[in-house]
Amino acid sequence: MSGGLFDNGQEDELERDARFWGIPLELLRDPGEDQEGIWEEHLEALECFLAVQTQWRVAVGPRGAVYQGLDYGACESGLRLAGHDPDPALWAEIRLIEDGAKQVLNER
Repeated sequence: MSGGLFDNGQEDELERDARFWGIPLELLRDPGEDQEGIWEEHLEALECFLAVQTQWRVAVGPRGAVYQGLDYGACESGLRLAGHDPDPALWAEIRLIEDGAKQVLNER
């Protein structure tokens, strides 16, 4: 990869997701020693969230769209199809990410 793009000039999925969610890309790359980044024990929760990030329940009214939260039934199916078998602890981490994303998506 050079300059944040694959050699064919296309962004990788991680870069697109980071840009969409407003996450600094350097936090998602291998931080090395003495640098900030995603702690390894939280990486699976982030990967799971990104696997189901399109499964929002959205209410639309006169004031526009309101993101209510993820559709948990669809998330369970999506996670299993993506090869994840979430336990309650992992699901709790995914829900923390969901809460932060919901706050950002509902900012006006």
